[in-house]
Amino acid sequence: MAKKHRAIEVSKEQIEAIEFKALHRHSEKSFTRDRRLPFSLVLVLVLRNSVKSLQNVVNEAITWLDELPLTASAYSQTRYKLKHTAFIALNKIAVVDTLYSDNDYKTFWGFRVLGIDGSKIVLPNNEGICEEFGTIAWTNGKTAEIQGKRPYALASVLYDVLNKVAMDATLGKAKAYEIDLGNRSFKSYPSR
Repeated sequence: MAKKHRAIEVSKEQIEAIEFKALHRHSEKSFTRDRRLPFSLVLVLVLRNSVKSLQNVVNEAITWLDELPLTASAYSQTRYKLKHTAFIALNKIAVVDTLYSDNDYKTFWGFRVLGIDGSKIVLPNNEGICEEFGTIAWTNGKTAEIQGKRPYALASVLYDVLNKVAMDATLGKAKAYEIDLGNRSFKSYPSR
C-alpha cells in the first residue's frame, strides 16, 4: 500500500513541477498565463479517463474547484496543448520507478515475469494518420476481393505480470513487426 501512496505523491510532484510542464507542452506559449485550466488540472482530467461527455467532465471539475463555468470546447482545445510524453514520463517516474526502487516486488524464482503483447488498432481515417501509420486492406471475409483500406497502428505493451504494471507501451506503424516493438520496449528497461 505504501508504494501506491508514494506513486501518487511522485505524480503530484511531477505534475506541479515547472520543468515537467516545460517538457510536456506543445509550445513555449502553452500554459504560461494563469488560466482556469492550468497544465496540472488538464493533465489530471485526462488521466481520469472518464467515459462521460466532455461537458460533464468539465462541470465536475468546476464543482471541485468552485470556478466559473467552462465549456467542453475550452477543455478540448486546451488538451491539445499537452504532449503525449507527459503520460509516458508519469508512468515511468511515478509507477515503474516507484515499484522497482526498493527491490521489494514480486518475482518468480528471483526473476521478474514480463509479458508483451501487441494488438492492431483501427485509427481515424484522415490523410495525416494514413501517412504516419499506414493502412491495411480489408475484405468482406467471404471473398478475397479487397473492399478498401483502413488506417491501423500496432499497439505493443510490456507488462509485469506478477506486479500488474504496464512498464512500457509503443504505438507502431500498421505493418510493424511485433517483435521489433517488443525489443524496443525491453531495451528501454535494464534487467534487475
